[in-house]
Amino acid sequence: MQLTNRNLSSWLFGLFVLGSLSVLKAAEFKMVVTPAEKIEDRIQLGAPTHTIKGSQFTGAHYADLEYLDIHKGKEDLPLKGYTEYKNRLIDFYRRQARFYLRHPDKVTKLLPGFPALDGGIHGHHGTYHKNGVRSPMRDNMDQGWVLQYSGRNRIYGIHLGAYRETLLRYDTDACRPLEVLDKGRVDYDDYRYSTARRAKSVGDCRLSWEKGGWGKVQPYFVGNHRYRNKAVLRYRIGKTEVLEAFTQIEIDGKTAVVQAWQFPRGTDGERYEVKDATLVAGSKVKLAAGVLMFPKTKKQYSLALIHGLGGDNKPVLAKRKEIEAFSNSLRSKTKGSDQLIWPHTATGKGKLSDEKLSYVIDTLPLPVVNPYKSPMFLTGIDFDEDGNAYVCSLFGDVWKVSGIDHSLKNVKWKRILAGLNSPFGILHEDGVLYVGDKAELVALHDLNGDEEIDFVERKNQAFKGFDRNVHAGLAKDKNGAFYYITSKGMARLKYDKYEICSPPLRTAMGMGITHDDRLWSAPQEGGATPASGIFEYHDGDDLYRPQMKGTPEQFRKEMAKVDPALVYLPRGLDNSTACALAVRSDRFGVLGDKMLSFSYGACATQIVLRDRAPGAKRFQGAAIPLPGYFYSGINHGAVNPKDGQVYVVGHDGWGSYAVADGCLQRIRHTGRKSHYPTAFRIFENGIQLDFEHPLDAKLAGRADKWFAQQWNYAYSPAYGSPEYSVNNPDRLGHDHLPVKSVQVRKNGKQVFVEIPDIKPAMNIHLYGETGENRGEEVEIFLTALHLAKSENSKVASKANNLVLPYKLVKEREKYIAPDDRKRAKHIVLGSNDTLQFIADAKAKESLKNIRVGDMILFEVKNLGLLDAMAHNAIVVRSADAAAVGMAADAMMANPDAISFSYVPMRNKEVKDKILAYSTLAYPRQSKEFLFEAKSKGKYSILCTFPGHWRLMQLHFEVK
Repeated sequence: MQLTNRNLSSWLFGLFVLGSLSVLKAAEFKMVVTPAEKIEDRIQLGAPTHTIKGSQFTGAHYADLEYLDIHKGKEDLPLKGYTEYKNRLIDFYRRQARFYLRHPDKVTKLLPGFPALDGGIHGHHGTYHKNGVRSPMRDNMDQGWVLQYSGRNRIYGIHLGAYRETLLRYDTDACRPLEVLDKGRVDYDDYRYSTARRAKSVGDCRLSWEKGGWGKVQPYFVGNHRYRNKAVLRYRIGKTEVLEAFTQIEIDGKTAVVQAWQFPRGTDGERYEVKDATLVAGSKVKLAAGVLMFPKTKKQYSLALIHGLGGDNKPVLAKRKEIEAFSNSLRSKTKGSDQLIWPHTATGKGKLSDEKLSYVIDTLPLPVVNPYKSPMFLTGIDFDEDGNAYVCSLFGDVWKVSGIDHSLKNVKWKRILAGLNSPFGILHEDGVLYVGDKAELVALHDLNGDEEIDFVERKNQAFKGFDRNVHAGLAKDKNGAFYYITSKGMARLKYDKYEICSPPLRTAMGMGITHDDRLWSAPQEGGATPASGIFEYHDGDDLYRPQMKGTPEQFRKEMAKVDPALVYLPRGLDNSTACALAVRSDRFGVLGDKMLSFSYGACATQIVLRDRAPGAKRFQGAAIPLPGYFYSGINHGAVNPKDGQVYVVGHDGWGSYAVADGCLQRIRHTGRKSHYPTAFRIFENGIQLDFEHPLDAKLAGRADKWFAQQWNYAYSPAYGSPEYSVNNPDRLGHDHLPVKSVQVRKNGKQVFVEIPDIKPAMNIHLYGETGENRGEEVEIFLTALHLAKSENSKVASKANNLVLPYKLVKEREKYIAPDDRKRAKHIVLGSNDTLQFIADAKAKESLKNIRVGDMILFEVKNLGLLDAMAHNAIVVRSADAAAVGMAADAMMANPDAISFSYVPMRNKEVKDKILAYSTLAYPRQSKEFLFEAKSKGKYSILCTFPGHWRLMQLHFEVK
């Protein structure tokens, strides 16, 4: 069902933002399969950040090169009518190769490289990078009664009372309550949908426990049971099993909090420190001097305290039986809830692709509008043996999706859990679901078979996450260890052990495990990461991210430690790499035993092949794009054991070409023959490709049907890298590689493309027109770390190992004269990883008292911890902030932008608007600059490091 009515869309969007879904019936769903082409006509719950900045093709000096025109090449694209695709530069490298095969007279030694997203007209990140996206949708959704919201300390928020008007904060590491908040709730920072910053609890504090609990004993937290609107917490003190729960009760006009324990197998004389509590239930227990002393018993034992009455015991007597019944009932609440917490289901019909290709994309319906106000930002998928899918969402939900067959006519959705902490990845094994979120690895159990999760079990005590970090995973190796990405590197979790098994990479949001248990991680381009790609960690490899401190000598030393990626993915193919899947299916054609890499940014998929030639130190990779684009940025996939096909999930949020908040789609093998290579090897004199199905020897054997080019990237502190010539490293562009001959071998199942000028390179693009119909081309992107010897050569004839290129940059500081320094007012500001300028009380006061004629010496200290997160500071009039910021965005396509610290002083239109600036300060660095207040008005301080200026602003007034 497609909903395209603009008024309905606007009404629903407002409904979600305002949190007023009470007008919807309890079980009302709106199932959506195909989002509307125009943004304004969609039911889109994400913040409306898609702003068209322009649509004119600006490559006038390449006017005769049609592959650079963003408005061409979309004739066969199913999504060509969508807003986000109007200006998108589609299939750049393929179109480039086809152009030169048709126009060989226009081939030059150096060809244009990829000109940035949207053809470069909107800067490096393109129109839809959404770096500053903000949305309150997570605060407005129904997340259940237990919220596992804090990463670093693993704090839970537990709602008390029938209407969730009270929130109890509970420390699951110490197994003790922290405070009770009236009008309490968990407040999620709305920046990037709450994934990048810490959530916090808000409300009026009624009770707090600064100390207390189990003293020096370290509890072992097992998990939490969900029973109706109650949470029963399970943990151990030594060998003693403990159940604990809380509820509210009205006593003599006061609202008190009941803290209850039950020890199913007795107690061992434990001690619990408590303050200002009334003992209600529990025999032979002593409460003296703020310490509960439990008796020793091997029988089941229950106990209850009341908090919040101020020591007045008399009114408690009337509620004693009720309280004792509550404490005695805890064990009975650990077998599953006797009522469904989320009873509603929704059924919809999917859409099958009618394209005539070997692999096509089908779409399953999503309950975009649902009674829980739960956005369909999907972040993980796996299947049980019956073909039922389980998907998790960015906002903490887990849903069961059943009725999946070839037709997709009756796809049923049911929510089975809520309240997890931004899960990214889910696995199903032996009837148990495993989920990795920001803070925990948990196992989800349905104890009573009612299709809802009754028990959330913590599976690893050693791991502690991060509030602002997005974890990616989840994967499991043959030895039973779980893996997912953290900001510190790849984490291995087995039993209660936690170890980092690879160095950190820049903002890695993808990982995978190959068929032979090799670990993959996928960093995102940025400082010291020239392009997105896939790193393979094995045989002692050091996947080291340089510590970017700004000096050339330090950079040289760090570069000597850097190992290359398995494959560097061209920016026109994938600008934000996500997780990878080792396909195991005998019904998925030629890809049934291959690795698939999912693209979050490009909303696409690539096949990834690996090869290790004799003499090579490591594996090198090749990427083969699959046709078609998904509705959202893809991050996870899984094989359905029922049909053997690959299903993928994705979401919107930042830096992608998503046209929907989320998607659940299927990559289906149609049975048609494919022309995808199954293996490769790069020699000193050419490239060998193997195929499962024979090629047309007459076409595949013609040299004029093949096109090859190569390029490098450059490591530097800059945000990513343009494409550089291999032969002329200081020039932008691709080196054309003439194809001398093509040999078709093994009955058409192997091709050797002879390329005499080939060199080690971070990317070699090889394209062949090997068939008459669409989908019969060969296109492959190879990372040539090592060139194998020619077949008849005994000794390598040229340098056959890649040396990673890098560029040193110069920072340009403005000299501050001693007299100016002496007379200037000194204001110290901080900057941090969460894109904020920080002014303490002294700095705030100084900013309030700037007068015309004042000279200000700003000192900006980078307080961040992320090694590649640099900041500058630019002073402009507030009215000019947007113009200067957008001019800085446009610099990102310039390879020399880092030399100018991303300050757009060379832009004639905004140069005079820049009143003062600092150069880039890397973590733990400070930079100084002078600002002279020449006239009254409102001013702003911006950071124009790529993607920062919209959020990173500080305002002051000159009086």
